[in-house]
Amino acid sequence: MRLSDEDFDAATGTLRVPAVKRSPQRTLPLHPSTVRALQRYQRLRRSHYPLANHFFVGPFGRPLQMCAADWTFHRLVRGMVSNGSRPNPRLYDLRHRFATQWIARWSRQAAPLEHRLVLLSRYLGHCNFHDTYWYVQPESSALKHAATRFEHYRHQIHSG
Repeated sequence: MRLSDEDFDAATGTLRVPAVKRSPQRTLPLHPSTVRALQRYQRLRRSHYPLANHFFVGPFGRPLQMCAADWTFHRLVRGMVSNGSRPNPRLYDLRHRFATQWIARWSRQAAPLEHRLVLLSRYLGHCNFHDTYWYVQPESSALKHAATRFEHYRHQIHSG
């Protein structure tokens, strides 16, 4: 919500996320399709609100508020059947799904999982591993395996 135009760099395909709460500032790599979509949005937004300095804006070019983003998301997912423990999908569920899908995929590979979990933790903006650990809840055998490996790694970090 706090992103400015300067936070998006289409040339390098990155997005700088400012520090917020306990999360440090970080620069995230973006998929080329995401870069293209953000460029299209940015051009359209600039044509309507050329003086706006926030990346995402609401009516009249003012910074987008969380309640407006939630309202829009709920309108977009209206009628979708939830596959989770909640009756309706939440915007935050996309972040959770992203993290758990990568953890499940990595846990099935032979490559060391610990390094990837450190990268995921930083990507998500977590200051410590404990904040990432809850994404590794044993919901399936792949996640259970990842949880076991991550728990072992977490104990090594805290005791070493």
